[in-house]
Amino acid sequence: MIRYYFICVAFTIFLFAGSGCDKANIQSVPADSIISLQAISDISNLYADGKTIIQFKATIPKTFSSDTRDIVFTLSDASFGKFTGISANNSQTIKSNSDGIALSSVKLGTTPGDYFVSAQVTAGGVAYKSTEIRITLKPLSNADKIQLSADNLQPVADGFSIVNFTVNSTFSQDKKVVFTSNLGTFLGSPDPKTINITLDDQGKAVVPYRITNEITPNIILAKLTDGSFATIILNPAISYPDTILADLSATKVDTAGGFIQITSFLRKFNSNLKVSKNTQVYFTAYQVISSNKVTVGRFTGINSAVSDNEGNIPAVKFFADSGGINISLPVFIEISAYNSPTDKVKLVLPVTIKL
Repeated sequence: MIRYYFICVAFTIFLFAGSGCDKANIQSVPADSIISLQAISDISNLYADGKTIIQFKATIPKTFSSDTRDIVFTLSDASFGKFTGISANNSQTIKSNSDGIALSSVKLGTTPGDYFVSAQVTAGGVAYKSTEIRITLKPLSNADKIQLSADNLQPVADGFSIVNFTVNSTFSQDKKVVFTSNLGTFLGSPDPKTINITLDDQGKAVVPYRITNEITPNIILAKLTDGSFATIILNPAISYPDTILADLSATKVDTAGGFIQITSFLRKFNSNLKVSKNTQVYFTAYQVISSNKVTVGRFTGINSAVSDNEGNIPAVKFFADSGGINISLPVFIEISAYNSPTDKVKLVLPVTIKL
């Protein structure tokens, strides 16, 4: 809206020499003919990012005397931002140059909304205010505020592999980020499931994280103080066993209900690595008759024959009381587990039948 003020005609040439003004020399003049304001920066698509700086230019007649060249720039709300170079939030006084021009810069705040900027000059005891400029600050999304990446999205679930997370945020004011996870261990943190980190001057940090040996999605959350967050889901790959070890409670078994207890273990060749938890182990027993493998006997506990965190398998029992056994031939107990998606590692242990 254009505002009009009554001033002396003698003032329309912007000279203040104390000329005598009377009512015959008074007319209505628009404020923008005294002071105008424009945005030098592009203000059409601004975000409340807390870092963008925009500039404004106020212009008054260059014929103004030196004592009337102070221009006051004003923000409608301190949440809009802060004038650069001063501690006050929503106003700044700049003396215009010989051409009647004053420049002012504002660093945007972090609160979205509609704001107004104006400029004002006082001459002859009268304050003249420019037309306000309306500026809209759009909200930043989580993706705008914080970015999270990992150097490996499908690490091997061997209890040893490390994934490095890189977090970036030029938005964070205090440079604080909190990481949390449902599994795994953040290295260097007293609490394995969470770590508090500080971004460097470029708004970046790298966080190392050790994978467990569980085939379970790892949900990683990185959160800023203002609640903005980013997530990554790791989907670990299976850490297959390289070998099977086993102990038998006996090497002979009768056919009248006796049993052999089998304690087995899955291991990696590298002792630092673990086999993935809940890896299934398979048991079968057979005799070789006329060059053919004939399945014999029975097992109990095989449905629970999966590895624990250390690769140990709950005990399984073998019974030779199912009939059809040739008591003069050995029985071979075969223990196996997948060591790739298609192949198995096997351990075969011979036992004899008690006569």
